Amino acid sequence: MMRLVIYFHDSRSGKVIMKDGKRIIDQADFNLERNLEGVLTETIDKILERNRMNLFTLKTVQLGGKLDHQSLAYHLAVSFKKALIS
Repeated sequence: MMRLVIYFHDSRSGKVIMKDGKRIIDQADFNLERNLEGVLTETIDKILERNRMNLFTLKTVQLGGKLDHQSLAYHLAVSFKKALIS
């Protein structure tokens, strides 16, 4: 089962990881120097393109890492996750 993990190292950086079961297929780091939606979209697009996949291959999206659940970045990531799996 293909899943995407969006992991925040802190409020300014993170990593997007694509997994098939427990196996890591691909990953890419990102920095939040500009809008989170744009950064996540570009990062996920790069991973999907490199692996010749599309959004329909993803079954789940997970959020993790060190991010305050009251922060704007967290709420934007939750909205982004909902948009990806709908």
